[in-house]
Amino acid sequence: MRWMCGVTLKNRITSEKLKNLCVEAVTELVRRGSLRWFGHVERKVDYDWVKKCTKVEVVEKVGRGRGRKMWLQCVNSDMKDLGLRVEEAQEW
Repeated sequence: MRWMCGVTLKNRITSEKLKNLCVEAVTELVRRGSLRWFGHVERKVDYDWVKKCTKVEVVEKVGRGRGRKMWLQCVNSDMKDLGLRVEEAQEW
């Protein structure tokens, strides 16, 4: 993990702090990629099949516990955390 992050023992960073930094970095990388893809999809024309797929609702048997979080729900929560709006994705 130290080699991957470019940190040596001379930097005197504990393994626990380094693990937290790596997890945060990977989480942010996934979030950025997801929001980038959302921007591409939002700029597509309405009759494109990729854009239509974001509106599809899958009906499944209701099981115990909380339901699965859908991709669009994750994107909406990421946009809310960063203070972004859907209109901003369409302006590019």
